[in-house]
Amino acid sequence: MLASRPLSLRVRRNLMRLRTILTLFVFATTAAPPLDAFGQGSVRQEALHDRLRRVDEFVWDGPLFMKGRRTLQQVRNLSRLLGEKVQKSPNPHVGGQIDEFRTLTFEGLELYGRVTPAQEFSPITAVITTPRWRIRNGLDVGSSAARVASVLGQPMQTTGAILEYQGESERVNFHVGNGIIKKIEFFYYAD
Repeated sequence: MLASRPLSLRVRRNLMRLRTILTLFVFATTAAPPLDAFGQGSVRQEALHDRLRRVDEFVWDGPLFMKGRRTLQQVRNLSRLLGEKVQKSPNPHVGGQIDEFRTLTFEGLELYGRVTPAQEFSPITAVITTPRWRIRNGLDVGSSAARVASVLGQPMQTTGAILEYQGESERVNFHVGNGIIKKIEFFYYAD
């Protein structure tokens, strides 16, 4: 077995300096706000906020077929209803209140949402699989997938053939194949 020799004073000092430099570097890079060479950290933050807002607005206004349709009956009248499923569950925020959720299925469209006691329909998800259902900016099923980036920018994440866009509270996924949009999923914040 080899006996260890104590480090020389010079080596110990150099190690201490290196540790101090590394500590300062780590602190400076994690504690300081992100800035580029021109001090534009707040500009980047604004750009990010604008992008998140743009995605949220697209999700809110994207399904053009939902414009002006607030009641359950108005939504049912979108087209021939192929199926309707009702679920009831206790509201986690209001004791004793039972919330009603409906899944409405049409050809190429499935809507899931909450129905209020006044029979207003608030969508939670909308899944579109045919070009019949028009989407804002011409991002309909069957249109060019390249249009998505021109309207919303590059996706926040790409998982396989799914382009994912996340806003502050809303989300939209575009399923693409062979350069075209095959399916669109809208996800709305629900509390």
